[in-house]
Amino acid sequence: MTPGTTYKLTLHNSADDSTLKTNIHTHGLHITGSGDGDDITRFVTGGSCLDYTWDIPSDHPGGTNWYHPHYHTLTNGQTAGGAFGMIIIDDDYSKVHAWAHPQNELLL
Repeated sequence: MTPGTTYKLTLHNSADDSTLKTNIHTHGLHITGSGDGDDITRFVTGGSCLDYTWDIPSDHPGGTNWYHPHYHTLTNGQTAGGAFGMIIIDDDYSKVHAWAHPQNELLL
């Protein structure tokens, strides 16, 4: 992700059971914790979708962050089942010495 950019994400809960709820929570992003940002009280039921808007501030530091589901009572099972991942915020290399720029970037 690039600082100064707005990202729109649609979470589709593909569960056949409408009682299985989920959502997305981030760690490390400097985004709003309310509305359609990173509000852990919002959730989507099975077979439905939920939209998120993440405004990454222009001064957001580069780095590796992560996301996972955060619907209470189901968080552990969903995360342990693989519903998590990393979010990389690009560095602003114009503010660091050339020797600190990465030579190669490999996502594993």
